[in-house]
Amino acid sequence: MELTEITEPSQAIALYKITPAEIAERLKEYDDLKVIEADTGSYKQVRAALTAIVSTRVEGDKRRKKLGEKLRKQVSDINEAWKMLFAPMVPYEDRFSAELKAEDDRKQAIKDEKDRIEKLRIDNIDMKIMSIDHAISRTLNMTSSQIGDLAGEISHIEITEEEYQEFTGKAMATKAATLARLDDIFDEKVETERQDAERRAEIEKIEKLRAEQAEAEVKMHEELRKIEAEKQAAQKIIDDEREKLEAEKRAEQEKQDRAEFRRKVEEDFKIQAERNAKEKAERKERERIEAEKEAKRQAGLLPDKEKFIIFADMIYGLTIPVLENEEARDKFTDLIKRLYEIARIIKDTAVTL
Repeated sequence: MELTEITEPSQAIALYKITPAEIAERLKEYDDLKVIEADTGSYKQVRAALTAIVSTRVEGDKRRKKLGEKLRKQVSDINEAWKMLFAPMVPYEDRFSAELKAEDDRKQAIKDEKDRIEKLRIDNIDMKIMSIDHAISRTLNMTSSQIGDLAGEISHIEITEEEYQEFTGKAMATKAATLARLDDIFDEKVETERQDAERRAEIEKIEKLRAEQAEAEVKMHEELRKIEAEKQAAQKIIDDEREKLEAEKRAEQEKQDRAEFRRKVEEDFKIQAERNAKEKAERKERERIEAEKEAKRQAGLLPDKEKFIIFADMIYGLTIPVLENEEARDKFTDLIKRLYEIARIIKDTAVTL
């Protein structure tokens, strides 16, 4: 039928090369068709029906547009004819689309839930493996004993296929690598602790030596104090003796004044006696002055004498290093002997000063 012969929609139906009765017959086959939950067969049937309906409708729509290009009036009739032919398909199309979408959504939800559970399972296993691997970072401020305990904890972790499933190999490798690294860290920590203990022992030794030196200085100061006290006592004796001599001189002078006549008679004898006494007093005074000078000299030398002796003792107290090379050891032994000889000379010098 040509477009110019169409005067009403019913005449245009023939242009679509399908009748309403044929469409109704096809749709009748779909009346009882629906998607049954979890039923693959019904799902495929509905999917095929939808495809057929959409295909038929799309073909009709294409023809409608082609016919409508020639004549607007006939297009209107053709459109009406299309509605008459294909409008009954729309409810089926909508229903089938909705049912198929619902089933697709249900399947997607099931898949999403399975994916979530699978991801949770893998994440849980990863966290267990990571907890083993992260044991290394926990050793930062641990002692060697604590590191040993941690290695024991890791070694007692049981790796089973039931728990770690397809990641069992990775878990076992991580455990082995972690234990190996913990062993290395344990050895390093033991060495570090040993070195720290040696350093502390050396520091304690130095502090002990300093304490002994301080004690020696205290003793030296005490000796100096005693010497100063003795010097003051000696000075007091000298002053007392001088005072006594002056008193005796005053008494003698008074005696001479009272016995002037007697002194004249015994003048020659007294002059000689006084000369002898004067020489004796001068000799005693010279001896006293020399003794006082010597005492002052010895008192002045005492701190340095103490330092001589302390320095010599420090030489004797030096720690002798252990040398591996025989030639170096022989030369060093000779030097030590010379050093000890110097220390002996220092002490002898302190005594003879």
